[in-house]
Amino acid sequence: MTRCAPFLMYAALVLLGGCATNISDMRLESVRTVPGMRFPTGGPAQNADSDGVVVEFSSKRDLRRQVARFGISFFAVVERCEGRIHIDHSAWDAERVGHEGFFDELGELAQAGRGSAADPRHLEPAFGVPRNGRFFFQLAIPSLTYARRQPIDSAGFVVRSVISHDLRRNSDDLCAFARGWDPLQGVWRSNTVVIPFEAIREALHSSPAP
Repeated sequence: MTRCAPFLMYAALVLLGGCATNISDMRLESVRTVPGMRFPTGGPAQNADSDGVVVEFSSKRDLRRQVARFGISFFAVVERCEGRIHIDHSAWDAERVGHEGFFDELGELAQAGRGSAADPRHLEPAFGVPRNGRFFFQLAIPSLTYARRQPIDSAGFVVRSVISHDLRRNSDDLCAFARGWDPLQGVWRSNTVVIPFEAIREALHSSPAP
């Protein structure tokens, strides 16, 4: 029995890792603006003075629960579609649109299940709140996305001047997916969702330019 223990433990870990599967039913629900980008509870406060859009998605899978169980890292990937309807695991240095994460009415999904009883301020509910059998979550996309590589002035300071994407000027459809990782499951992800430029433009036209 003692000799079998390592094997049984390994098998249990493999089965545990297999419990998390890719999400294939994520879909677009809406694209809208929030006045002054004052997000609902849990939204990214760092963009409180920016404009842009908030994109809402839904899935039958509870991403909050999945992140709590299998989310050592978890983030959103948004890129120009450029005719694609599926984005493979893109390079880490790829130019992406926006740099935010998903959130819901309970907070940022990347923080689901984090914290400890010793620090109750950081405890997050591990389960989302379904509506009509689906779980809804949002993603903020600021109007301006600055390029990853920016010029450096003579004093050695980075100058934020190069814009890689402008929601009001670039007429691209955007492609988004959720990506998570943990040591047992490895990489898990959602299907790619296309955010049509027409939906972005309609949302922005409903809000005056800054």
